[in-house]
Amino acid sequence: MAGIRKTPAGNWRAYWREPSGRQTSKTFATKREASLFLAQISAAASTGTYVSPHAGRVLFGDHAQRWMQSWNNEATTHARDASIMRTHVIAQWGPWQLAKIDHLSIQTWITDLSTRLSPATVAECRRLTSAVLRSAVRNRLIAFNPCEDVKVQKRRRPGHRRTGHRARDIPSSAPRRPPRSPGPRGRGGRVRPALGEAVGLCTDALDFDRARLRVIRTVIEVAGHTSFKSDRQMRFLRVVAGRGTDPQ
Repeated sequence: MAGIRKTPAGNWRAYWREPSGRQTSKTFATKREASLFLAQISAAASTGTYVSPHAGRVLFGDHAQRWMQSWNNEATTHARDASIMRTHVIAQWGPWQLAKIDHLSIQTWITDLSTRLSPATVAECRRLTSAVLRSAVRNRLIAFNPCEDVKVQKRRRPGHRRTGHRARDIPSSAPRRPPRSPGPRGRGGRVRPALGEAVGLCTDALDFDRARLRVIRTVIEVAGHTSFKSDRQMRFLRVVAGRGTDPQ
């Protein structure tokens, strides 16, 4: 049941029952403000978009920690995102209540970061901040994501630089890709395993009779610790004596 009553202090208190059944209230200076708020609450409850006005008091840092615990990423991705969250995102927004974070505050922060960090890092800061706030919206802690439409600098294409208002190609002294040579059956060019693939090679990956090797695992390093990771897309490479390897 919902209603409005005057308090002994002369204010007006709107009271209502949340969808969960919990009775709650909020105090306003005028009866008009209380009535308008109560109408908005009733409309949100009827459309299924109700968000408790008290839920936004949750700290960004507390919800971010809960959100991070739900991650199901690869080890390298997890370590990278956790580092950015800890160094930049939580360092800025951790003590803020979710409801106190607005679009202007986030845009001002992103603009300031752009003067100190690379565009790629700034874009990751925005992505992770938005993800935490989007999770808060889904969990009915805030009504909308204030990170939407926050602008970041565009990432420049490798091999380009700014010259006034135009970008031009910068020639490179090294070729962009290894010179191609005829592979078996006329396909592909000479390639070599990447460093992680080469370090991950074991005896079970070598086929001496057919002169080829299988790239079935790589070695990754996270926080100074190395481990094996299975390669989702196994490749076969034909060993060519004195010329590296060709795709098989």
